[in-house]
Amino acid sequence: MNNRYLGFLIVIILFLCGCEKKKETIESEVPVTAVSDTVTLAADANIDQQDRYEPQQKSIDDEGAVFLGDVTFKVLSEFTDNVSFEQTVEGSGRNVKLFYREKVIHLINTKLQDTITFRKEDFKDKLPDYDNMILQSVLIDFEIIDKSIPLVVTFCMPDSDYCYFFDVHFINGALQAEMINLEIDG
Repeated sequence: MNNRYLGFLIVIILFLCGCEKKKETIESEVPVTAVSDTVTLAADANIDQQDRYEPQQKSIDDEGAVFLGDVTFKVLSEFTDNVSFEQTVEGSGRNVKLFYREKVIHLINTKLQDTITFRKEDFKDKLPDYDNMILQSVLIDFEIIDKSIPLVVTFCMPDSDYCYFFDVHFINGALQAEMINLEIDG
């Protein structure tokens, strides 16, 4: 009887050890300019007392792919080490600075192994309230068939619903962006 419990216990322990969740990371195919961190990243429960980055870690996310004829564009969004926006908030006893990481969008032409990267600066002449906005997201608009690359890029004021939306495409390697109105269900 004891051997049965011992065997059951071993099976449970092996099962729990095998359940380690692994996070898939995407290696950058685009060189990232390293900028030294001048802020102490919060590493403990006292997070409201320290200056910090939003998001805390730099990362690259695979947003999907766009197929245009025989060319496939891989769409990646990346949070870099560069700071796009700085916000001061009142903490317990002192002000805390939030440093919003710069987000950039990479379009990788898988046929030519060529990458087009665009940043907030590429929208400077089109974006109202430029200094108060961050590049929030990129969406692939599958309903648009007649555009060269069907992307919708969103710029928002941090911690608000105040956003601008752009229909983005490239013509002969040049960024073309047109502001659009989108209704957000909330």
